[in-house]
Amino acid sequence: GFRDKDGRGGPELALANGIVPAGPAIVISPPAPTVLAAIQRSWDDVRKRARVLMVLDVSGSMAGTKIDLMKRAAAGAIDGFAADDELAIWAFSGGRQEIASLGAVGPRRDELKRGIGTLVADGSTALYASARAGVTFLRSRADDSRINAVLLLTDGKNEDADRDLDGLLASLRTEDETARVRVFTIGYGDDADRTTLQKIAEASRAAFYDASKPATIDRVFRDVVSNF
Repeated sequence: GFRDKDGRGGPELALANGIVPAGPAIVISPPAPTVLAAIQRSWDDVRKRARVLMVLDVSGSMAGTKIDLMKRAAAGAIDGFAADDELAIWAFSGGRQEIASLGAVGPRRDELKRGIGTLVADGSTALYASARAGVTFLRSRADDSRINAVLLLTDGKNEDADRDLDGLLASLRTEDETARVRVFTIGYGDDADRTTLQKIAEASRAAFYDASKPATIDRVFRDVVSNF
């Protein structure tokens, strides 16, 4: 700023620069550090709770280091949820598998992490069908007192017989606000279909996250979960 902690200004403070040198008549002191710390701690008590479905790509192209890094990042992201947030986890390739049913995170943190640890890469990528199924699943359980969201991660593009991207986008755009499911998408690795993932996120009024460098996936997961 232009002034020091005592309100004294430097030579830049002049009427010619549109600034009153005398300074404000009333200065509001900042809260004490203990008060600021208490405000930060209170955020978890007042924020809206989340109901989230993780939909994680385990197709064959995820094999090796990519799936290992993804599993570590997804498991670490579990700690970013509040105890009474609700979470379900699906894995998808050519089909879908439930890894963890929908329920409160608190009593199941270790169980959720263990479930993620069992993921194995194999098969093709049914991207559109999995996105549609995830949205339908949460929409039927929508709770307007919560953030209802799908976290969708893929390293590729749709390889399934369901190629109706336009239909998927239209259904996301026309959702009733009281039952809206936001789809936060992660493009993982160089071959992810970023254009499609951006369209899905935008149609659902969510956001797309770029993890083209697999080493960044930890940070990207943390960034996505911070929305909840």
